[in-house]
Amino acid sequence: MSPCELEEYINENLLDRVGMNFFNSGISGTMTGLGILGTFLGLSMGLGSFRGEDIYTISDNVGPLLSGMKVAFHTSVYGILFSLVFNFVYRSIMSDAYEKLEIFLNTFRQTAQPPAVTEDENSAAMVVYQAGMANTLRQILELMKGDGVEQTAAVERMVENFGRQLQASMGADFQKLGSTLRAAGEAQTAQAANTEEMIEAVKTLVEVNRNVQSALAKVMERQERFAGELKAQKEQLSRTCSEMSDEISGQLYAFEQMRNLYEK
Repeated sequence: MSPCELEEYINENLLDRVGMNFFNSGISGTMTGLGILGTFLGLSMGLGSFRGEDIYTISDNVGPLLSGMKVAFHTSVYGILFSLVFNFVYRSIMSDAYEKLEIFLNTFRQTAQPPAVTEDENSAAMVVYQAGMANTLRQILELMKGDGVEQTAAVERMVENFGRQLQASMGADFQKLGSTLRAAGEAQTAQAANTEEMIEAVKTLVEVNRNVQSALAKVMERQERFAGELKAQKEQLSRTCSEMSDEISGQLYAFEQMRNLYEK
């Protein structure tokens, strides 16, 4: 009987609860959403007190408008910045925890775990481990894909609403600013497209890994069939040798009886 692997005693659900994975996974999106909400609140504050009856009124209202725009941009930048910082810190902490766990497992294998019994069991364990890693990688990529698409859509909506409000209030004076923000949205879209290409490449790698696993499974199946055939041939040869031995013993006995008869 093969020894039980140490990884089977690790409770991954308990690790997720201790690391508050469900709670922490939503904090970055909440920070981004608060930043976008603050953006529209700042724009509403600036445009709420804006009056454009004549040039003197417009000049008097430029200060509150710019103050609201400052609040809008600051909240958007802080929200996205805090989201990125939180993601980086959280993923660094989790990566360090799993790295320490991997170091412990490696140390345990080198010092306390008994050696593997057969090569076939090692191959089967490797196939299961690769399948688990592929599923984990696919889940992480799907999470990254969802976050990138949501942030891109939010930035595009913010750019469109901001451009319409400025066009209605100030006309052509802020068209250049709207074009700049639109270019930023297009750059974000291009970044999302690059992320899509990377995801497709990783999916291709996962498919290749799946094909390798299938090939290994087929090789193991052929080896098992070959071992069964060898065992059957061995049993057949053993039976044949036993029958030949019995036949030779019978012939020797008959020859001995005949010789004794002739001697008499």
